[in-house]
Amino acid sequence: MIRLLLYEDNPQLREGLTMLISGSEGFEVLAAFKNCDNVQAEVEAFSPDVILMDIDMPGVNGLEGLKRIREINNAVKILMLTVLMITEIFSRPSAMERMDTS
Repeated sequence: MIRLLLYEDNPQLREGLTMLISGSEGFEVLAAFKNCDNVQAEVEAFSPDVILMDIDMPGVNGLEGLKRIREINNAVKILMLTVLMITEIFSRPSAMERMDTS
């Protein structure tokens, strides 16, 4: 069983993805959140195998969330999800700095 956390600010998409993934054999959605404000505590509490994360969310966004996760956990697999055009993401100030996860 692959244990998954989901981060998505759109409630309809968050609910739809939760239903789709939970209904798929071999997957379990442990929890779903609207932003990464408490991402470190959530990752530590749930110990997921995989995190599916939106990039553009209010509060702590997915890029900053990725950085915070990597501060405490290098093993979890993270898939980034977005409906933004890639040019929108990288044209924002400090986008490349937020991507630095070293």
